[in-house]
Amino acid sequence: MTLPLSRRGLFGHAGAVLGLGLLASSGRAIAQPGLLAMPLDAGQTVTMSLNGFGSTLVVTLPPPLPALNFLGSRVAKVLVGGTDFVQLQVLNFSAEAAHPMFGKVTLRQPERDVSPNSILALSPSGRSLIETWRQSIDVTFERCGDCPGPFRFSTLEPAEWTAELPDFPPMAQRTNPDGSPSGGSRYRMTRPIRLFADSNTPRAAHTPALPASGGAPGEDERVRRSDHRAERDNAGTCRCALGSALPSSDLPPGTEFARIESLHFNQGQLIG
Repeated sequence: MTLPLSRRGLFGHAGAVLGLGLLASSGRAIAQPGLLAMPLDAGQTVTMSLNGFGSTLVVTLPPPLPALNFLGSRVAKVLVGGTDFVQLQVLNFSAEAAHPMFGKVTLRQPERDVSPNSILALSPSGRSLIETWRQSIDVTFERCGDCPGPFRFSTLEPAEWTAELPDFPPMAQRTNPDGSPSGGSRYRMTRPIRLFADSNTPRAAHTPALPASGGAPGEDERVRRSDHRAERDNAGTCRCALGSALPSSDLPPGTEFARIESLHFNQGQLIG
């Protein structure tokens, strides 16, 4: 089913674009003054590359705080929405950064992702598209200084990005001769990624600031899943930045252990 999006709404006519709009020969949705169409098939998947440089990791360290540069990808599936929008269900999301103190830092979609679907809609002017991407994330730190990991955290509220797009999917990202990036579209983070250690989280698999020990295979995971209170009590034994909770004005003490700020992603379609 083809889902063209125009100022007159969402239509479900296979192979036809209705209402006011412009369909490019490439099949891409193109926005230009007064004309917009977004022919997308329900069930179609789109893969995009992610480039997020210059984010800040807020932990209990003196300034300057660690900077993280992420590279990754996102796969989204087009779903029926409403009269002026479609939904995008994230099928896969992952990104990685490297840091001298924390080793490899991995962002990944949870195995049981309960994030709300992203929304791709016409802007109020009708001359562009606006996507709001919401994503629950599991975060893993390979190590913490001299303390071996992994150290695992989760978000209790989905991270959120928004972008105003001249077309969708965003154009592919490229690299200029001087090494600087070009192409793609900028997705701006609307709030920090807050990493929690909360016994009431609905996903019991998150393991905050507790490195694996040398027990039998699977033993550590069973212990961590069964006793979150013990995880928080023992978090300080590593005596590293990930083992100390951040002060917070809206959360119980000992809940938020780290925060990722200013993680703005440049995204572009991956082809092939």
